[in-house]
Amino acid sequence: MGEQVRAIDVQDVISYGDDLLKLLKSRKDIDGLMQSIQGVKSLVSSCNRDYSNIQNLLEESQRQVETCSQEISTARDESDLEPVQKDLTDKLQKEKIILQELR
Repeated sequence: MGEQVRAIDVQDVISYGDDLLKLLKSRKDIDGLMQSIQGVKSLVSSCNRDYSNIQNLLEESQRQVETCSQEISTARDESDLEPVQKDLTDKLQKEKIILQELR
């Protein structure tokens, strides 16, 4: 394929160049732009710190939730043993009564 040639209007290029020169000559605009850039950098830095803090808090919260879940599971397992233990105690009492009656 052949190379496409774009026609460039010389007057448009000169006009763009003039506009750019006017912008660059205006020190006030450059100072404002630099302040904006510094503000953006500061904002990004602040957001990164906040994100890091939130990430750490989230990880700590997840660890606490896991710990609580394990404690709940353990408590449930222990509470399931209570009826069994009570039943065994009752049976032991009955056995003692029967042994006493046999004597």
